[in-house]
Amino acid sequence: MPRAYHMLISSLPQLPYFERAERLPITPLRLEQRLHMLDPNDAGQLAQARPLVGWRGMQWTHSSDADVMRQFADLRQGPLNWRLREYIDFRMDQLTTMAALRGRACGQDVPVANEKWGLGGLTRRIALHWNTPDFGLGAQYCWVQEAAQFLQAGEATRLERTLMQAAWQKLSQLAERHPFGFEVVFAFVFKWDMLRAWLTHNPRAAAERFRQMVLEVTHDGHE
Repeated sequence: MPRAYHMLISSLPQLPYFERAERLPITPLRLEQRLHMLDPNDAGQLAQARPLVGWRGMQWTHSSDADVMRQFADLRQGPLNWRLREYIDFRMDQLTTMAALRGRACGQDVPVANEKWGLGGLTRRIALHWNTPDFGLGAQYCWVQEAAQFLQAGEATRLERTLMQAAWQKLSQLAERHPFGFEVVFAFVFKWDMLRAWLTHNPRAAAERFRQMVLEVTHDGHE
């Protein structure tokens, strides 16, 4: 497996930081082709995690929070690479915190005991610090206070950037711990998802991305 993963990782292009990117360095089709080199167990874990962990930005709504959180809980109950589990927990904390920030901004009261509104170990702490701007999470997650400010101001792009920056940094840390393993691959995939989401909001970059995708597809048969 290490040799196969070394080949897989070597086949992946350099991924630019999302704020500096003008286009995706690899098309969805070619990325999926590379992922066929994954061990079946790792491929299955990635396939399960990606619909939830892969970046969906601020598409979550009040009505969908509970459903998404249930899916996170179901995912965590199965066997998972422990570093993938760590990132899933991080994203679960992001989702729970954003649900709390949105609820507070809409005037919701402090969640009562036994109320099911979030997942993970943050729900009790958030409830205890409901009226604190960062829910008392500043030492653990420095992005929370900025996220609260941008949400309150209605600055969606800056909020998205703040959340992406935190997730990108977390993935980089996980990948650095095991530079030739599954961690590097899932970090690349989740960063690629973020990059695609970010470029979608940039009309000029989106046009360039579409042009490159067309070129990649039309040249596939000539390699």
